[in-house]
Amino acid sequence: PQLDKCIHKKMLSSNARLLAEMGSFEKRAKQLYSPDPALGKELIDIVRNAQDAWLSFREKNCSVVAFEIQVGTPAYITTVNNCIILMNAERIKVLKKLLQ
Repeated sequence: PQLDKCIHKKMLSSNARLLAEMGSFEKRAKQLYSPDPALGKELIDIVRNAQDAWLSFREKNCSVVAFEIQVGTPAYITTVNNCIILMNAERIKVLKKLLQ
């Protein structure tokens, strides 16, 4: 149970970092495209759509990772949360590289 709580907290923190990095990307895009705000908005919209698709993929992928564990059990939840942490870390790296 202690491990489950720890992983859950790490997952919540990971989600917060992912959201913060998306916000940082949007700020960079607005600054870089300040001469053409419409183009900057188009890029932000494209990345937001990609992010929504990625979040859907993450959810499905982590379900696959935990497939052999009974749904709803602490082991399943912790496995899914750990998967989210790992996938978020990779996605954060991708977002950090945008417009750098």
